[in-house]
Amino acid sequence: MTTHTRTGAALALVCFLAACTSAPTYHVTRIIDGDTIEITDAGGIRTRVRLRRVNAPEMDEPGGPEARDALVQKYARRRVFVTPYARDRYGRLVADVSLNRRGVTAQRGGKPSPTGERAVP
Repeated sequence: MTTHTRTGAALALVCFLAACTSAPTYHVTRIIDGDTIEITDAGGIRTRVRLRRVNAPEMDEPGGPEARDALVQKYARRRVFVTPYARDRYGRLVADVSLNRRGVTAQRGGKPSPTGERAVP
């Protein structure tokens, strides 16, 4: 490998690492129920997020309050990474949410849900 190639590879690695560490994070400001949260960005804009591939019971159904409590324990007042995928029929952002770039759906074993998703504008 030539010096030029090694320098180029090192520069590419530095740029990649800088891009990874500069990804925006959001603050979880509210847990709505077992599969919906509210996040706030650095500018104070709030967004409702439906967790992708998580289908929790509604609050008035058996298991609903427990599902919400599980999200409160894990995400309340925390900084999170958000990977958006779509908007549902209610206008919520459908996304993967994680504390360390690993999705909540993988951590919770969520089930696919028919949410009426469409492409994110």
